[in-house]
Amino acid sequence: MLTTNNKIGINLSDPIFRGEHYGKQAHDDDLKQVIQRAMTAGCRKLMVTGSDLVESEKAVQLAKDYRESLIPGKP
Repeated sequence: MLTTNNKIGINLSDPIFRGEHYGKQAHDDDLKQVIQRAMTAGCRKLMVTGSDLVESEKAVQLAKDYRESLIPGKP
């Protein structure tokens, strides 16, 4: 059964979504496309999370940059 209030965090602050892998540019930045694919698949909001303070600050900034699609996770 699908519900409309499922919550799970996603770590979109990982550099791989900006195309960086092990400190090298591996592919184009595709963060916007990743978010768009999630919206197209039926997600309404993505909860971005961080594993520590620095990553959490990045997650909050991403949520500000993509207000229509992202919300910051709460501890």
